[in-house]
Amino acid sequence: MRGLLGSELGIIFQDPLPSLHLFYSIGAQISGVYLVHNRVLKRDARVEAIRMLDKGAHW
Repeated sequence: MRGLLGSELGIIFQDPLPSLHLFYSIGAQISGVYLVHNRVLKRDARVEAIRMLDKGAHW
């Protein structure tokens, strides 16, 4: 499944409650997914998650 969804195809769920865990921050969850799909250090994944969240704040 990971090969199919990879970096070119993704799923965006309409209801975030089943997708996001209430006990973990959004940044931690984004960086965790980024770690699964990219070979980077945890701190680099965190920096990328912050960048993505900051980019979304300017929409």
